[in-house]
Amino acid sequence: MLVPSILLSVSFVFVAWFSYEKCKAYSIKAVIIKSICSLLFITLAAYCFSQSGYHKFSIAAVIALVFGMIGDITLELKYAHKEKSKMYTYMGFVAFAIGHICYVSGLFIEFYIDQVVLYFLLPVIFAILMACICMFIEGPFKLHYGEYKLICFLYALTLFFDVGLSFSFMIMTSFKAISLILIFVGMVLFAMSDLVLNNTYFGEGHEKPIDLVSNTFMYYIAQNLIALSILFL
Repeated sequence: MLVPSILLSVSFVFVAWFSYEKCKAYSIKAVIIKSICSLLFITLAAYCFSQSGYHKFSIAAVIALVFGMIGDITLELKYAHKEKSKMYTYMGFVAFAIGHICYVSGLFIEFYIDQVVLYFLLPVIFAILMACICMFIEGPFKLHYGEYKLICFLYALTLFFDVGLSFSFMIMTSFKAISLILIFVGMVLFAMSDLVLNNTYFGEGHEKPIDLVSNTFMYYIAQNLIALSILFL
């Protein structure tokens, strides 16, 4: 665990640095630092993959993390190049959605061994329910999705399907798979981070330092936990 510990320590030094820079101002410098943060969780995943050997989820997770890095960069560029904000926002949503589809595929192929439909069906219902709730809270929470409403709904489906599926498979394996526990905790933090980001993007008055820092740290803890889960497959 020495190498993962070093990578995690270095990662959160850069995450703290990025949080500081972002609270000061949106800039290309912040984009570069964020890219390094993302590159570090990919490096962690690659190392864990080299130690754990071949697993179907490992391949899917590494691909998903690469798309996560693409999403990180594009969503940060929307602030640095505001004239292209719409394009970068859509690119970010699509990149992260593809990443979640990769996670779902990897989870399904790696862990769905009992062939009990309920373990798959309940996460589907959960994802649809949570995505609908995200749409319904637009008014009460004074959010404005505008032209992004459809992509927000579709993204929420993939995100909450990941959360539900990892929890369902964790139950299916009687909580004995450490990797699934790490994945589930990571997915929950991922969802919490996105809920904060949802308010930041589509609400008003939610770009305070506490919002930016909490979103950033939850997100990077999530991605690093998912990367680390590969080691325990």
